[in-house]
Amino acid sequence: MNIRFFFGILFVVAGLAAIGIPQVAAPSTTPDGILARGKIDRVVVVVMENRTFDNVFGGVKSASLGATAPYAGADSIVPPPVAGWMRTATFRDTSNTNNFHNVFQCVAGGGFSSAAWQKTSAAPLSCSGWHFGSAVQPFWFLTSEDRRVYWEIAHRYEMGDAFFAPTSTDSYPAHQYIVAGQARDAEHDTVAAETFYGTSGNYPTGCADWAASPDPTPSILVPALGPPASPWAIPTMRGTEGECYDVDTFADLLAKASHGQSAFTWQHYATDATIPAAFSGEQPFNGFVNIRRWWNHPWAPSGKNLIEVARRGAMPNFSWVKPPCTWASDHPGSDDGGPSWVQDVVNAVGSNGPQWNRTVIFVVWDDWGGLYDHVVPPSPRPWDHMGPGLRTPFLVISPYVANGAVTHGVADYGSVMRFVEDLFSLGRLNAMDAHAPDLTGLFDFSQLRPFVPLA
Repeated sequence: MNIRFFFGILFVVAGLAAIGIPQVAAPSTTPDGILARGKIDRVVVVVMENRTFDNVFGGVKSASLGATAPYAGADSIVPPPVAGWMRTATFRDTSNTNNFHNVFQCVAGGGFSSAAWQKTSAAPLSCSGWHFGSAVQPFWFLTSEDRRVYWEIAHRYEMGDAFFAPTSTDSYPAHQYIVAGQARDAEHDTVAAETFYGTSGNYPTGCADWAASPDPTPSILVPALGPPASPWAIPTMRGTEGECYDVDTFADLLAKASHGQSAFTWQHYATDATIPAAFSGEQPFNGFVNIRRWWNHPWAPSGKNLIEVARRGAMPNFSWVKPPCTWASDHPGSDDGGPSWVQDVVNAVGSNGPQWNRTVIFVVWDDWGGLYDHVVPPSPRPWDHMGPGLRTPFLVISPYVANGAVTHGVADYGSVMRFVEDLFSLGRLNAMDAHAPDLTGLFDFSQLRPFVPLA
């Protein structure tokens, strides 16, 4: 830089400051998890199912191509020619999608081009050596009614448009990433981060292979989600264990934080009425049952169910939350209860003022669900054999976020882990969170917004 130009800039900035013109401060590069210390001591991670960002927030630029509008301020405009192929559908009607790894590989092999996406709709599908006998249809926007709650949350709080679920396959390995930062099958215990490809309801290895003579696990009970009179009241569940592997989980970090600190609590809330009774139980979170150490942790005594605990202002310092899968998870083919379920969780947490003032709720979706998204994922990473998958929605709900803001920073499950690790000084779990982008600039800790219930 020309030295005279440099000093000229300094002179101008000093002159503006001298006459009282306010200066715009450079954005902070300090991770939000560190900045949140002393402000936030409750983190809730709500995990929904199988939606891309475009499916929930995307739209078309021209009204002639359809009535679906893109979310303003986000990277949400679906380009041609895909815009002409998009249609609207409900949660139930999107059931003819396929989020298997081989479908993702077909799209990735074509560079995520429009032609590659169109190819996934062929029946039978044939690319990269994989064959499907039934149609795959990725080109759906959710209907405006099914979007309404999530759009209201985004307008009232904050949304990220560059969150990439770190798996390219179905829910089972994605859920392992959420709790362990990796997914491995039982034959590759020595591999740092091994891929695990399953098919719906049939996992050739691993603990989800319920038919392979599963061994009984310790009697771990998972709190149900609602009081008996609520629509979320489903009995508590037990897990069963098949072929498992040993690896540290996020729960190990939480257990270390709670060691000798009785005030630090953590919990996992889930219900799942989809596992047949013949499989000797029901799982608390598809994927968690695969990890032996998960069952070794004492569960924090935080009450009977999420809604009741939240209304009492007794949420633990950290909690995973998973909805009832068949009717409130957003999974393709499910009922449309997911948005209202998220609304109820947010309203319950916010109904207690002191609790709300110290809480952040992250709402994430576990994988792409076989649905279209126009943004090409980041390149595969050496520490993660599956690599980033397609964009999924990311909502941040807290009294410390800007009203209706959209953040464009790249993030994934590891970023949420890093936030919690920084907030509670937990250290790092493994390469997934150690290499993940920090969450920075999402929060404004100079403000404290009162809670207004979602309508």
